[in-house]
Amino acid sequence: MPVALPAVALSATGSLLLGFWIGVPWLVPILNAAPAHAVMSWCLLRGARRKAVGLMLWWALWMAIAATALIAADPWGNASAVVIHGADYAAEMQRWVATGIGCESTPSCFVPQQLFHAALFSVLALATASVAALTMGSILMNYMSFYVASVASASARPMLTAVLGWHPWAIVRIISFVILGVILAEPLLCRLGKRPAMAGRLPWILVAVGGLAADILIKTLLAPTWSELLRRIVAG
Repeated sequence: MPVALPAVALSATGSLLLGFWIGVPWLVPILNAAPAHAVMSWCLLRGARRKAVGLMLWWALWMAIAATALIAADPWGNASAVVIHGADYAAEMQRWVATGIGCESTPSCFVPQQLFHAALFSVLALATASVAALTMGSILMNYMSFYVASVASASARPMLTAVLGWHPWAIVRIISFVILGVILAEPLLCRLGKRPAMAGRLPWILVAVGGLAADILIKTLLAPTWSELLRRIVAG
């Protein structure tokens, strides 16, 4: 694990730098997902489920840090073109921060969207041993990072804004998606790898589903005041 941690962090950061340097939007999430999937598969095929979950959570953390920093710096001036749905999502969320009005504070809007994302992610994880699911997850992470970088860049207190821009409910959702991505990859991955399936998947799935439910509850309760908190910090 000590050797794997810096390797995963470097792969997440390097995949983003390479993707932005090449500048092809659809290639970025593929580059992001490829090394992560290789690490996850290596762990699962050796029966190390906990290690796989831990390393994938570490990967998600570094994806958030590196993507937010890279988009804010925008060294090649192409972030808005390279990040799929990034500019549109950032504009929508900046309006929410400025006014408190938007999908982020409206359960009738965000609940169906999040349920659809969770269902699609789960189907992709089962059908592709999480190859497509991790690519989808990278797209979601990158456009969330674009929003955080955008609002932090316009803030009087950018570092604090960058931290709080990763809303607590979003963090719970990312953790839940990571767990689902690992656990739902197992059946096909073990079949392809010709090794017996590991037992004990259900508790992990229940934790992930509970996290998705908690995400909706926390978002419903906190989003209206969170936008006000961000608005005050941005204004200084």
